[in-house]
Amino acid sequence: MFGENLHQDLGKISKKYGPIMSIHFGLVPVIVASSPHAAEQFLKIHDLLFASRPSNEVAETLFYNRRNLVSSNYGPYWRNMRKLCTLYLLSNAKIQSFQPLRKKQVQILVNLMKQERNVIDVSAKIVS
Repeated sequence: MFGENLHQDLGKISKKYGPIMSIHFGLVPVIVASSPHAAEQFLKIHDLLFASRPSNEVAETLFYNRRNLVSSNYGPYWRNMRKLCTLYLLSNAKIQSFQPLRKKQVQILVNLMKQERNVIDVSAKIVS
């Protein structure tokens, strides 16, 4: 359906279906805004309605009823999780505090590779 010029194809589709469309990519529904006005509606006016991620059974089961930063609904809980991660886990000072440990682990891997005379599965070594 989409040819070389995606913009022209999207223009044709939006003339038929309107500037806001729902398209399924496999099982994932995607909303497409094909005009600046439609995009403004999503990004400025109705952003809170579209900010949350869709619920699914995998997220409910694996992620403790979606109580994490990746799969949680947008709202006070998510904002607090993002704030905690930004301030305490992903701050420059926290990342720098682990630099000696990262250097030590890289050196262990390099030494292991120097000692080994056969083919090494580097992925398996990194995981271990």
